[in-house]
Amino acid sequence: VLVPTPIPPAIAPPLDSVTGSETDNILLGNDSNNEFLALGGNDLVVGLAGSDNIFGNEGDDRLFANSGNDFLDGGSGNEQMFGGRDNDFLDGGLGDDTLLGDLGNDSILGGEGNDSLFGLQGNDVIDGGNGDDAIEGGTESDALRGSDGNDTISGGAGVDALQGDFGDDMIFGNADADAIDGANGNDSLFGGQGADTIFGGSGNDRIDGNVGEDLLFGGSGSDTFVLAPGNGIDNIFDFVSGEDTLLLTGGLSVDQLSILPLENATAIVDLNTNTVLVTLLGVPLSDVGVDSFST
Repeated sequence: VLVPTPIPPAIAPPLDSVTGSETDNILLGNDSNNEFLALGGNDLVVGLAGSDNIFGNEGDDRLFANSGNDFLDGGSGNEQMFGGRDNDFLDGGLGDDTLLGDLGNDSILGGEGNDSLFGLQGNDVIDGGNGDDAIEGGTESDALRGSDGNDTISGGAGVDALQGDFGDDMIFGNADADAIDGANGNDSLFGGQGADTIFGGSGNDRIDGNVGEDLLFGGSGSDTFVLAPGNGIDNIFDFVSGEDTLLLTGGLSVDQLSILPLENATAIVDLNTNTVLVTLLGVPLSDVGVDSFST
């Protein structure tokens, strides 16, 4: 899964410049293109209309861009940043920041620190940066990456591309057919609804396709694939006997299963409903036994 890194846009030339001080300031813009330099202190900056450039610099600032294609740079400190309407770029910088894109197709970069990043509406691109981040795409189709740290990523509605990158991440696809890539680390990956494609990557991952006919790739490491009744037929492409495990949930037990040979594959059947739970592609029947399962 290739999730792009948010790229800062060309900064719009300001018509009006507003500069704060080293104390706590309230900086208000107008309907033109404004540039705000908040400097030190815990500042409140409100951009109103126009394509504004807002620089929080030092302090724990609150930055509101409102309408226009805005550029927000939090600087150091623990910022609260709101993109508002249109297509905004938000960079948290240093500190533990809370960034909300709101309306429009926004690009959000958490930077350093343990950040909370929300795309909300629009097709958003979000990169958590360093730290243990919480990332949520919201509505529509988003591209989300955790980068460094142990991140929690939720796609929300829409067909999303979700990547953990480094660290032990938790990734939730939620609605629609999502592409999920744990990449490095021991990740927990949940497809949610829809026909998802899930890659564990390196590490010992837990992969749960959930509802829908999912395509599952464990990657390297000892991976655990979750099976539950009524979730649709999943396909596992790289199950390794003796290394990977099929975890039975939802009341399933080994004596309720039938293991059937297929052409260049093995099927696991739920005898309670006579439905296929999963197909192990490229795995012969002789490689699947009681020790392949856990509860």
